[in-house]
Amino acid sequence: MTSERPLISGSDRQKAILLSVAAAGALAMTAWAAATGVTVVIGHLLYVPVILAVLWYRWRGMYVVIALAVIYSLIILVFYGFSTTFVEGILRMLVTVAISLILAVLSERVTALARDYPGIFQHGGVGFLIVDKERMTVTDINRTAAAMIGFHPEDVIGRIFSSLFADAQAGREVSEMLRQGDDLQEIEGKLTKRDGSIFCVRIVPGLLPEGRITCTLIDISRQKDDERTMRALADFTEQNPDPVLRIEPGGTLLSANDPAFSLNVLWDDRDGMHLSPTVVDAARKVLKSGRRAEIEISGEGRTHVLSIVPVPGECYANVYGREVTRQKAAEEELRRNERRLEVLQTLNTMYDAPVGDITDYALKAGVALTGSEQGYFAVLDESKEVITMRSWTDGAADARNGVRIQQNPSPVDENIMYREVIRLRRPVLVNNFQEQMDLKNALPPGHPAVHRCMIVPVMEGQRIVAVAGVINKGDAYDGSDVRQLSLLMSGLWGIIRGKQYSDDLKRSENLYRAIFSATGAATMILDGEGRITRANSQFLPLFGYDPGDLIGKNAWDTIFKGPIAETAWRYHQKRRQDPRGPPSFYEGRVLDGQGMERYALVAVAMIVGTDTSVLSLADISSLKQTERELKKRNRELSILSEVAEITSPIRPLPETLNAVLDGVLDLTGFECGAVYLVKGVGGPVVRVAEHQPAGMRLPPTDAEAYRPVDTPLYSDDPPDGVPAYVADNFLSYASIPLTAGSEWLGVLAIASRDEYAFPPAERRMLEAIGQTVGLAVQRATLREGLERANEEANLYLDIITHDINNANGIAMGYCSLLVRTLSGKENTIVRKVLGGIRQSMEIISNVSTYRNMSTRTSSIEPVPLDPVIRAQLTQFSEVDIRYGGTDEVVLADDLLSEVFVNLIGNAVKFGGPDVTVWIEVAREGDLVIVRLTDNGPGIPDDQKSEIFNRFVRKSTRASGKGLGLWITRMLLERYGGAIVADDRVAGSPEGGAAMVLTFRRVPEMKEPL
Repeated sequence: MTSERPLISGSDRQKAILLSVAAAGALAMTAWAAATGVTVVIGHLLYVPVILAVLWYRWRGMYVVIALAVIYSLIILVFYGFSTTFVEGILRMLVTVAISLILAVLSERVTALARDYPGIFQHGGVGFLIVDKERMTVTDINRTAAAMIGFHPEDVIGRIFSSLFADAQAGREVSEMLRQGDDLQEIEGKLTKRDGSIFCVRIVPGLLPEGRITCTLIDISRQKDDERTMRALADFTEQNPDPVLRIEPGGTLLSANDPAFSLNVLWDDRDGMHLSPTVVDAARKVLKSGRRAEIEISGEGRTHVLSIVPVPGECYANVYGREVTRQKAAEEELRRNERRLEVLQTLNTMYDAPVGDITDYALKAGVALTGSEQGYFAVLDESKEVITMRSWTDGAADARNGVRIQQNPSPVDENIMYREVIRLRRPVLVNNFQEQMDLKNALPPGHPAVHRCMIVPVMEGQRIVAVAGVINKGDAYDGSDVRQLSLLMSGLWGIIRGKQYSDDLKRSENLYRAIFSATGAATMILDGEGRITRANSQFLPLFGYDPGDLIGKNAWDTIFKGPIAETAWRYHQKRRQDPRGPPSFYEGRVLDGQGMERYALVAVAMIVGTDTSVLSLADISSLKQTERELKKRNRELSILSEVAEITSPIRPLPETLNAVLDGVLDLTGFECGAVYLVKGVGGPVVRVAEHQPAGMRLPPTDAEAYRPVDTPLYSDDPPDGVPAYVADNFLSYASIPLTAGSEWLGVLAIASRDEYAFPPAERRMLEAIGQTVGLAVQRATLREGLERANEEANLYLDIITHDINNANGIAMGYCSLLVRTLSGKENTIVRKVLGGIRQSMEIISNVSTYRNMSTRTSSIEPVPLDPVIRAQLTQFSEVDIRYGGTDEVVLADDLLSEVFVNLIGNAVKFGGPDVTVWIEVAREGDLVIVRLTDNGPGIPDDQKSEIFNRFVRKSTRASGKGLGLWITRMLLERYGGAIVADDRVAGSPEGGAAMVLTFRRVPEMKEPL
């Protein structure tokens, strides 16, 4: 769209305002003058707006003039009526209008000139610039002149004229000539373009008014080039090293340069005046046809091409000769190169042919390329000591009777020519073979006659891998032959190696295809744009895509179109910037062939040196499902673990149940709950834990709804058995029975004001919590019963250890008195009574000791052994105990004396009142060994390992429960020691028993200085 242009521009608006002010002022002054009777200058007041209107608006300004004249006339008419003053005013206005018409015509012409001048100046076809004569600066320049020097006109205006010249001094001289001269002449000079290039111009100056000079610029660069060309052409004949002649139609020589006279093949005789008929005939045909022609002449080992050119409008032709000897040789070399390339191209197509056919074809081509009669091609082993002939030409094969030309390896030293090539690592040329006696004699009998030979090494890098030889060229072998055969054989070896590499590559490709197809995953290759260039067959069974349909498609339009798209594309781009940056393995959801989402494990790796990557997809949807199930199970186990952790500590049951309730509400997000327990079988239901929001009350604790519930109740199910209060006040609830086996112990009830559906997994979790809490309740109940039973047992033990033991002590005292006073049968009876009392006291002591062992946690500390033993000597004063004393200190506690009480009591019980007991103490390293022996009946071997077990009785000895020896073993093991049963006399159980006790010894402490 084009916007509308305002009727009056910014400058036009200012003109209109000024004109309006001038007109209004003039009319006002006119009215005032008419009112005061002043008529002399009354008409002149309108000249200012009249002149401005005509000057600015030309013909349109006449409307303003006429309007002013009419208004002026009306003012005069108003103040003077139809008097002579009015007539004078009318005539004055007519004169003013006439003058305005003249001014409009003149303004129109001046405006036209001003409008045409820029067009003439800018588009005159030549370059113009205007220079201030005094300052010699450029005041204006047209586009043509600016384009000549490569500047914008605005960049040139204001510059010093001399700065435009390539030579500053020349610029100053030209500027001075223009400043001083009145009769200006044309000047030639060189100007500099903006890009630095120089061009020649002719400057035609002219004087302008107001001290300005117009300079017309004419580009004469081409003219100067033409002049140089003409001068060069004038010198061409004399300076040209090649022959140049001018010939008339009749064969007359008009002119010739020195190289033409020295070229003998041009002349028919030796006087230098008659040209060869070949040249004359060619010139005649050219002048007749008017078309140039070229002929080739040869002689003296040189070849020239003569270009015969007719001169338009003249009756002669110019002959320009040039030597093409090297060119001809190069052309021949080029033809041989082309032939060699054709051979190599043919060899490249023989990729399926055997290597022998390839070398045979190349060797025949090499023989033909060098113009030889026969040829050989042999390869070296890695040691360069053994050579094997691979190919030979038919001529050699026909002439090889008796000659060792065979494919069997042979030593290099047997062929002197091959040996020299391998030693020198360069070609060997022999053009006078018959004169080389050492070579001639080296030929095996029957070898084809050799006149000339050439052998070249075939290199692979810096290593010689083969040699090729040709013999009997028609003329001498030269460097061109060496080059052609060397290049051909190098190309042959490259093809052989390429074939070997190709065979290896095919094997690798077959291996790759087998691996690619048998990866067990859907594998594809992606280019940098994400297009699939290859896909294996696993896509069909794993993801439902036909591999053929995927080729050429973008992976992000098919497989990666799902949720994985953004992540996979970001990794795809980053991997091409930094192959090690993105992860090589990641998971995501892709789309299968039916558009369904599947979880996939993506494995990606860049193919080294390319922009492509290999990508494998393994369907892990089932694994993800299993993972989700495991997460659910782990969540359930975690919740159950937390509940089990809460219920495992030994603390009051209400505190435990409140903690369980808080944990369940926290895990499920419910805000209300309670735990109800049944007190006894068929007893009342009691609420032992509760949690409810402020302002809400739970139903009464004896609610019949919480009577035995065999199955859980949920708000999802029909609300049978759920309290009406709960059903009316909550949208979601669950009532979980607390059971331990088949025993119903109570109810765990939770509720929420929000609607909630209990999934099967959560139901299983809540029911498992119910069982866990039920077991905790059962444990707590059993623990309370156990504590009560322990209290009762301790009460019984206290009665036994205090009251019964006191009675035993009194009875034992009396019996001891009777033993001293009675004799005979009565003494024996009293002794038996005394033994029974002592046994009773021993049992009570053992029970008390066991109780102390079970309830006390006294620490093991150093205990001197001697005081403990001597205390037992006093207690068993009626027994013959023999003890020598000891200074040993062992690790034990205050129950150590029970060890010796049990052992000495045992000896007395089974050995009778006449038994003798020996106690011996010895040190063995870090241990203390106490040996307690008696001369009683001893211990049979089959019972030695069992007597320290609990409640083990010896059938051959006195009655007992075996509790004392068991307590003794427990105490010694507690001290870190041991006890074993042995014979007092080795090998004779009937000679008495021996108890061997082992204690940890306390090292002796040094007394401080």
